[in-house]
Amino acid sequence: IIDGKLKVSGTLAEMTIENTALNWGKSTSLVINGSVKNITQLDQLEYNLDEIQFKTDSTDISKFISEKELGISIPDTLILKGNFKGTLNKIVTKSQLITSEGTVTLEGNFHNKDTLAFDAQLDVEKLELGRIILNNKIGPLTFTARASGVGSSVNTLDAQLTSEFKSLSYNSYDLSNLKLDGKMKEGKGEADLVYKDHNLDLDTKLLFKLDSVSSRFGLTVDMKGADLTALGLTRKEIRAKFKLKADFTGNQDNFDLQANID
Repeated sequence: IIDGKLKVSGTLAEMTIENTALNWGKSTSLVINGSVKNITQLDQLEYNLDEIQFKTDSTDISKFISEKELGISIPDTLILKGNFKGTLNKIVTKSQLITSEGTVTLEGNFHNKDTLAFDAQLDVEKLELGRIILNNKIGPLTFTARASGVGSSVNTLDAQLTSEFKSLSYNSYDLSNLKLDGKMKEGKGEADLVYKDHNLDLDTKLLFKLDSVSSRFGLTVDMKGADLTALGLTRKEIRAKFKLKADFTGNQDNFDLQANID
């Protein structure tokens, strides 16, 4: 049963939504304040939702989502709040998902009409990812990622990605020195994942060329040295060193994959 209050005023050309609050179940609620213009003309639709707040908990969500089938554990409490402004082809938002297992904040904009463009920052703070995906070897995750790009299609897209990890661990081993960065020019680019300390020296590079018909990816994983015992992966003293190269050309229906390891 859904109950609450809904206050809408104005015309179909310009509608104001005030103090709207809907409730469902014991713990689920939705609050909306803002305005919508040209609701009957989708090509001219505009919205400015100053406040959206959605609250729920694992009990209410489990009525629609099976934790067992998905192999996950839904956080006890979830609150999604923020603001959204734009059209069907453009969105600007600052939103935040606050859960009992951590917080995720997204601020940015996305445009997809004549040109594809995006600029966003994602902040993840103390996210207990291991608890959510039922893997207790994964520790709390805290990082910031920034991504931006512009182009008329994937073939002409210029983009860049940077990241900074403050907390990242596996099996109680600190991996926060991990660096993940990428850049792309006119659909061609590279992404680098690098980690180095006294127990692990890893350099991974992905070269790619995006195409709507046939894309190409070249992956090189250079494991210069790894102490598997110190990393908590084996009980016996084992050290690993290898270099993997792989090339993929094509699409999901027709592709060629070649790989070798030294």
